[in-house]
Amino acid sequence: MAGNQFKTDELGGRSFSATYTTEQYPLGTTALQLSDDVNAESGVAITVTDATWNKLGGDREWVFVYAKTEITAGYLCEWDFDHGIAYAVDPATTADQIVNTIAGVADNDIAAGSYGWIIKRGVCVVKAASDVATAGEPLASSGNDGEVDDDGAAGTCVGVAIDTVGLVAASHVQAYISVP
Repeated sequence: MAGNQFKTDELGGRSFSATYTTEQYPLGTTALQLSDDVNAESGVAITVTDATWNKLGGDREWVFVYAKTEITAGYLCEWDFDHGIAYAVDPATTADQIVNTIAGVADNDIAAGSYGWIIKRGVCVVKAASDVATAGEPLASSGNDGEVDDDGAAGTCVGVAIDTVGLVAASHVQAYISVP
């Protein structure tokens, strides 16, 4: 995976869940979180049962962004090209959105006008439509406020479901996400 690897004491573990009212890192900075930190941290702000944490392992690649509007943990985020700030994001609201316009998945809440990290590659928990019924389904933006559905096709696929909706948390699915 591409990206910067920060020292654990500088950026690691729970530091990826920190949000800021000022730009602490250059917007667009990428960071690699090694699997040891992912497993030790448990991963997400969304409450899930202990039985399902085992799928949230592996390395993660993060990108530092500006939240134009409030971002909720588990939301699929899109790049906001109208804001005038590079690397500004909003919840994804277009069905079957072109993958190059998707920024990643929020792992924690980021207030409007604040800065934080979102996952652009790796296993995470994402808000999902009820039609994500089986593991292995390709995922795309559903058009409903940061939600994915099972309509991922060439050019719109943002990742793959690794379980069914609701197994890990109500209206959410574990998924492997990979966006440019």
